[in-house]
Amino acid sequence: MIFSALAKQWLWLALFMVACGVAQAEPNCVEVDGIATIENGDVAFARQMAIRDAVAQAAMSSQVQVTAQSETQNFALTKQSAQFAAQQRVTSMKVLSEAQEGGNMLRVRVSACLTAGARSCPNYIARYKPRIAVASVAVQDQYSVKDIMDIVPGYQSEVYRRLWESGQRNLEQLTTASDLYVGRPITPNLSADLLSTLADRSLAQFLLLTVVRSADWEVEQTQLGKEVRQFFRYDKEPTQRTVSVDWYIVDLVQQRIMMQGNAFKQINDEDVRVGRDKPFGSRQFFVTPTGKAFDYVINEQVKSILDAIACVPIAATIAEVDNGKVIVPISIEAGVAQGDVLAVYSRTTRPYRIGNIDLGTDLEPTAFLRVQKVLPKFIVGTFEGKKGLVQAGDLVKSW
Repeated sequence: MIFSALAKQWLWLALFMVACGVAQAEPNCVEVDGIATIENGDVAFARQMAIRDAVAQAAMSSQVQVTAQSETQNFALTKQSAQFAAQQRVTSMKVLSEAQEGGNMLRVRVSACLTAGARSCPNYIARYKPRIAVASVAVQDQYSVKDIMDIVPGYQSEVYRRLWESGQRNLEQLTTASDLYVGRPITPNLSADLLSTLADRSLAQFLLLTVVRSADWEVEQTQLGKEVRQFFRYDKEPTQRTVSVDWYIVDLVQQRIMMQGNAFKQINDEDVRVGRDKPFGSRQFFVTPTGKAFDYVINEQVKSILDAIACVPIAATIAEVDNGKVIVPISIEAGVAQGDVLAVYSRTTRPYRIGNIDLGTDLEPTAFLRVQKVLPKFIVGTFEGKKGLVQAGDLVKSW
């Protein structure tokens, strides 16, 4: 009887919460219109352009960040400008209707649901995971890490593991790195031939390069103490150590450095040496003061990488076009599903230049692909509207 009474109380409470709108809150969804021009009678292409327009408007429908700038002269407004940035991400959308207007205009009505988080990605395609090739680590000062066993393979494996556990499962671990770094100090090798070969071999969109600049130790001492030790030739155990690491994310499609990060940590302890019996990455290593410093640096690196790629569209170059079927080297771990639509951008567009500097191209979609098959290392798509030539080497993006 007591249980029955309690059950009734909980039932009445649940019904009350539902009646008040607490238990089943409506998702943050909006209905918006997108429009596009029908060119050469290609309604399918115009439909995808109109959907893109609607999704962009949905992302801007609320929580918009506005940056305004104005100039005045003699108390009169002479110049005014504003930039708008979406602070929400479209998590799902559905086409409600479409209609042609005026003969060459297509209007599409879309229902789009948004996230409430102000730091969400503003684009619908943020659910995809770009592929990252994690390269072997370079060490700038070999002497500073002479007491740490297996730092090069250990550091690489640890970064890979933490990225994986953080949800970034689209990864490739490279076993060689002799050509990936150049110069003193060590910097990324941005040779076009090297990056193209690496992209073809790994199917990666980004390359992660890591340089351990230093992990040097020193003795904290007064000037008098230093002179006494030098006179008696007495070496004191080091009591300070500073770990400094740089990392770079290289865009293998655009062949440029997308971001660069750095983290360092200083420790003070009676014994900062590690010992060769505690290999990098082992539990015995990470309980040491030096291991704790590296643990902090790696966590900072992983967070920086995830933040950098969180809102980046996936991108790959077309491998082959055969009788209307398009083969794109996007691996299954990217999250692309059958029925998804991807955009194609032509590589034949003439780049803008100033002097000898390549400024890039003003890319606009030349076609859309409807994904028909998702295989382990590539996808197969068919055209969902096309207004220009599509060939091997053209760029495929999720937006």
